[in-house]
Amino acid sequence: ESILFLHDLWSDPGNRINAGQLSVDNQRHLAVASPQDVVVIERKDSNYISWLNQVGLGPIDGNIIELGLPQIWQNPVARLVQNADELSLVARATRGKDFVLSPFYATQYEEIIAETLGIPMYERPSKTALLSDKLFFKRLCESINVDVVDYLPFFTYRIDPENHRRRLEDMIDGMGSKTGRVIIRSANGALDSNNYLVEASRKNKIILQKVILAAEFGKTFLVEPLEERLSSPALIYFISKDGELHYIGGSEQVLSEGLAYSGARFPMRLKNH
Repeated sequence: ESILFLHDLWSDPGNRINAGQLSVDNQRHLAVASPQDVVVIERKDSNYISWLNQVGLGPIDGNIIELGLPQIWQNPVARLVQNADELSLVARATRGKDFVLSPFYATQYEEIIAETLGIPMYERPSKTALLSDKLFFKRLCESINVDVVDYLPFFTYRIDPENHRRRLEDMIDGMGSKTGRVIIRSANGALDSNNYLVEASRKNKIILQKVILAAEFGKTFLVEPLEERLSSPALIYFISKDGELHYIGGSEQVLSEGLAYSGARFPMRLKNH
C-alpha cells in the first residue's frame, strides 16, 4: 500500500511559530516518501525534488500536490477540509488505490480528511495526543524502569498567582540545586515552544509570570535540572511490523541558543560522554 503524507507542522497544537517560517522548509517527509506515495505541500523546491529523484529517493513529481501559498495564512490541513477543490486534487491522486494516511500530528482535521477520502489513518487523535505529551512519556518510561531526567510537573486548576509563584520557585530551587539552572518546558508541543532557561539564584520574574499564566489557562510544564550539554544527537529508528527495531542513521542537531532546533550536521561529531 502507498502512503498519503500530510506532514504539516502547523497541525501540532503546541507549535506556535510565526506564520510563513516553515512553508518551504517543512518538506522533510519528501525524503522518506516512495515513488508511488502522494505528498501534499504548499509549495515545492523543484531542485530539491530533482536531486532526491537522482539518488533514488522521494515521490515522482506527478505525485506531489502543490497547494500554493494562500492569500491569507491558514493551517494547510484545515485548508483542505474547508476547500473542496483542493481536497478533490488529493482524492483524484489516491482514488482506486490502497493508501494509508500519514499525518505529522493527528488532529480532528486529519481525521475528517481520512474519513472523507475513505483512507485509513495510522492512528486516531485520542491515541496520538498522548505521544506528544512529555509528562506522559516520562511516566511511561518510569513504569517500565527506564531512567529519565529528574523532573517536577507544574500545573494548576485554579487562579492563585502568589501561591503558584512560591510553588514554582520551590521547584526551581529543588531542581536547580545541582547545576544552578533549570529548564522549564511545556509538556506539549515542539522543542522550542514555551521553553525557558532559569537561573536558580536569579529567577526571572517575567518568565515566572508567563509560565504561571499559561498554567492557569491549562498548560502543563516540566521543571528539570539543566545538565551540561555534550551533544544533541538525533537518531532515527524504524519499527518493523514484527516489532523489531532497526537503526537507520543519525545527525547532530544544531541548536540556536542551546534550545531551538535550527538545522542538522552530518556526519555526527559527538563529544565523548
